[in-house]
Amino acid sequence: MCALDLVSELSPFVYWPRAFRESELFDLLHADVSHGTFHSTLAADRRFIALDGEGERYYILDSTLFHWFARLNVRLARAQRCSLRRGQLARLLGSLVLGGQAVLATDTAVRWADSVGLATASCRPGEYAFPLARMLSFLSPPSLALSEHILKEIAGRRMWAPPLDGAVNRLILEGLCRFPEKVVAVVRSREALDTERRVTLAELGERLRVSRERVRQLESKFWRAVRTGRGFGTVAERQRRVMPGNFDLPPGLVRNRYSVPFIRALLLDFFNHRGDLMFSTTSPKARLRRFLGKCAGIPIADLGHFGLSVLAASTEAFQLQGLVKEFPDSICPRSIAARLAQDEHLTLTARESERYAERLAAYNRSRLDKYQRIYLALRHIGRPAHYSEVAETHNFLFPERASSEHSIHAALNQQRCGIVWAGTRGTFALREWGFERPQRSLFDAVSTIVERAYQQTGNPVPFSFIVAEIGKHRQLVKQSSLMIAAHCNPSLRRVGRDSFVPRRSEDESLEDASAEELDRILREFEEGG
Repeated sequence: MCALDLVSELSPFVYWPRAFRESELFDLLHADVSHGTFHSTLAADRRFIALDGEGERYYILDSTLFHWFARLNVRLARAQRCSLRRGQLARLLGSLVLGGQAVLATDTAVRWADSVGLATASCRPGEYAFPLARMLSFLSPPSLALSEHILKEIAGRRMWAPPLDGAVNRLILEGLCRFPEKVVAVVRSREALDTERRVTLAELGERLRVSRERVRQLESKFWRAVRTGRGFGTVAERQRRVMPGNFDLPPGLVRNRYSVPFIRALLLDFFNHRGDLMFSTTSPKARLRRFLGKCAGIPIADLGHFGLSVLAASTEAFQLQGLVKEFPDSICPRSIAARLAQDEHLTLTARESERYAERLAAYNRSRLDKYQRIYLALRHIGRPAHYSEVAETHNFLFPERASSEHSIHAALNQQRCGIVWAGTRGTFALREWGFERPQRSLFDAVSTIVERAYQQTGNPVPFSFIVAEIGKHRQLVKQSSLMIAAHCNPSLRRVGRDSFVPRRSEDESLEDASAEELDRILREFEEGG
């Protein structure tokens, strides 16, 4: 049996609305065929989707799985839900198997559903989001019933794969052709369907030679007709230039025939974008998507600062700047995404959450003050650094807001945003690294080390001991500075070549040889280095 004959023989069975075991399909064949030929034929046929079950592989037709996920989205929309836990979806998928007891591979089914927009990963771990359910939840009960019927026909005709731009545009034209030409001209101009911007009422009135108020009335009449079915009284006006539709609707299902083409277009546009409800405000299709959402009464969140619009969401729900204003979390996309996952008012997909978090982080980054930018430069270096290096890194990260070394040094000395002086000249670190500003001078710290050690042992304190103990007082010390602090310390007296004891009043004063001693010590240090 050739592969074509095999597929033809399997077709009557796979159209049943359930998943079939591989062995079950093989047993249904009436002709002899090898397991290898059977398996390779199923793998090559794009209609079949393989789902791993409990010890056996299942196959289901893509249109059947599409219809199952579409019905699930409608059920969730009626319940005003748009997400499910992983375990909940796994139990529901069991209904696709005869008897409903098998556990199918949830990840495989969701991966296919994600490719068409019917289900995807949520911004919350262990949860799946259903963007179609989120969109349908805003429809009225009659419109939701109509959408369910249209989704069934989309599944039967396999119309979910893009590109669907032509079908969407034809349906919009069909919907507009049910209105008088003057009304269509007003709506197209006001919704910027043919222009770069929305035309004002005054401009339209001048163009159409009617009053501004008349333009407003025509626009209001259009929206009232789309949302309620009322607005144009005569039968002739309702049937004006009606184009034949692409779907057959059962009698009595539709109460408002003005809205039917626009709801069809909305659903096809949803699948044309693979379920992505977040889009760039400046994209070519943005105005069309906003128009379709408005026709169906679906809210649209306008995130002007970030150049994004979101179908089936409110702008108020995205007012998260106050929740993520804490620096540096406000510029970290991962921290922002974590906050989004905690917000009960938002049910975003993982992609939407990631995209919004990146835009919000970039927006907050553009509003950083000098101290915050210097903090980021120091964190980018990742270790204590001299102010000249901090200035160089700052100007590399923020070339549009470059500053001089003197300005950066002055800002570092303010020690804001967790920046602290590290204890050596011109060097700064971050408090989050465990650094604190030294509470006493280096000379005082060395004097304290020698005093305590001398009291305990009564012996001169070697310089090596000072080097070992200075870390308890300061985290960052230059060797040259420590040597000067020991040899030129007015509270210490050198004994021998490299040991020290506390200086008493009867000891030789520092003024007798301070300049000469300092020169000698530095020369020895340079020669030894």
